[in-house]
Amino acid sequence: MSALEKNFVKRIMKQLRKDGCHAQRHEDKYSSGIPDIEFCKNGGVVWLEAKVIRIMPVRSTTKIRFDWRDDQRLWAEDRIAAGGRAYGILQVSRTECLLLWHDCPELPLDELRSNALDRGSLAQILANLYI
Repeated sequence: MSALEKNFVKRIMKQLRKDGCHAQRHEDKYSSGIPDIEFCKNGGVVWLEAKVIRIMPVRSTTKIRFDWRDDQRLWAEDRIAAGGRAYGILQVSRTECLLLWHDCPELPLDELRSNALDRGSLAQILANLYI
């Protein structure tokens, strides 16, 4: 995990805890595919895989790729098939977007920009995931 991704995860964790969630960051060298963050509130459990793309592409038609590894994709598919919730959260430069796992493979940059979240709305969306 890059330093940028670690900082992104830290900020998400801080927001989740501020919102009263029990949040856990996962780093497990023995299991593969498990997302970066698991959080729970009011009995609802949500898993987030965080990705960071350092530089915003210049062309609006550039496809942004949420780079799930195969083991991450399989884990998310199994979790969702069992009724769980798994999401990708992507930061491109300073733009953030929360994506359902099946929306993650590619997203045009102009669509990402139109669905971008500001810091306040990111907090609100995360708060609504566990309702």
